Amino acid sequence: MEKAIKIPQKSILLAEECGIHFGDGYMKIRDDGWGIHYEYAISEHSQDDKHYIEYVKKLMKELYNLEISYERTDNNTFQMSYMSKRLVNFKISISVPLSPKNNLIVPIWIKENELYYCAFLRGLFDTDGSLSFKNNKHNYPCISFCSKDFKLVEEVSILLKKLGFTFNVCKHNKKASNGTWSIVWDIGISGRKNLEKFMNLIGFNNYKHISKHLIWQKYGFCPPNTCLKQREEILS
Repeated sequence: MEKAIKIPQKSILLAEECGIHFGDGYMKIRDDGWGIHYEYAISEHSQDDKHYIEYVKKLMKELYNLEISYERTDNNTFQMSYMSKRLVNFKISISVPLSPKNNLIVPIWIKENELYYCAFLRGLFDTDGSLSFKNNKHNYPCISFCSKDFKLVEEVSILLKKLGFTFNVCKHNKKASNGTWSIVWDIGISGRKNLEKFMNLIGFNNYKHISKHLIWQKYGFCPPNTCLKQREEILS
């Protein structure tokens, strides 16, 4: 018998978890001949996201009273999976879709509350976003979000406009690790004022991004192409 989970009320934390789901989440109902299985999984980089993995585990425990059903590490990818029919059905009930994630629409209950959509964007940018510092001095901030799903890019653009951000949307071709090419869309939020606004309204909970911001604040620039371990050494 499946362990009873806690069904949370709509909240800032639930909206953030929905953003994580839209970013790095995977949810499936499958029949393998032995029965019907309900799975929600989240995949992160095993090293650069090591602190964030622990954060997500605690978030899932706080929201749903769930422990990981199983986990695995493949090369640099860490996957945590939750096998729960109640969890999957609850997520569907609050307009969070099954995989594959195409033509994603932010749930209405999130879009109607500024605190909720700021939290949703935090979860989304923590997982599928990036922070970098451009130009030859590596001191000009740029927050970006990349997706193959143009509908989701449109949805995120609407939320960012409501918050008063200035940004660019660019279309380009991207080569995957298997050699195939696909069209992706980038949202770029550039400049110091935008970074300050982002940190005040949305912020990050992923130390992968936070560490870059801390280095930039301390030294006035952040070197490119560093891993989390190197940034932690710089900060220490």
